[in-house]
Amino acid sequence: MVVAHFFSYVALAITAYWLGQSD
Repeated sequence: MVVAHFFSYVALAITAYWLGQSD
């Protein structure tokens, strides 16, 4: 489903952002 892909993409973006902030 498109929603699953969208949600996983958002989760991935949030994770990448969080990792970038936890410097």
